[in-house]
Amino acid sequence: MPERPQPCRYCFLVPWKIEAFRRSVGGLSPASIRAYSSDAQRFAEWAGRGGAQGPGDVDRIMLRRYLAFMATRRYSKATISRTAASLRSYFQWCTRRGLITTDPSARLSAPSPDSRLPRVLGHAELQQLLEPGAGAAGTADTRPEVARRDDAVLELLYGSGMRVAELCGLD
Repeated sequence: MPERPQPCRYCFLVPWKIEAFRRSVGGLSPASIRAYSSDAQRFAEWAGRGGAQGPGDVDRIMLRRYLAFMATRRYSKATISRTAASLRSYFQWCTRRGLITTDPSARLSAPSPDSRLPRVLGHAELQQLLEPGAGAAGTADTRPEVARRDDAVLELLYGSGMRVAELCGLD
């Protein structure tokens, strides 16, 4: 007797069209595309356990319950906020594609992520950093061109608030 093929673990997601949504998301980094599609898939799995057969069975209350569920599971505010953005994007896409008639994610709010501001240098630290002859990070290089470059880099970073990665990307 031939062996029966195992059913697809994610076959119930077909009405949700998560893979088509993933392919449609453009202009974002690969990591953002992965995050948006996996957020939509996790929601679809969660909603499916609650009886939703597809995006047409979802209302705003269900979306709010999902975000509250994430909060009870101690997801960070940033993750919950990104998930809300992912779901808004997904349901807008569903509306444009005609999969649903009204967007349940309209006016869906999420908590603001905690701000992570960098620590600002104190006067003494800044003075020590910019002191003539100290060089960048205390290097012992005494060539004047290196010292001028290091001073320019430090002044640019401190004066503009530019990130080091942004500075490294400059030509």
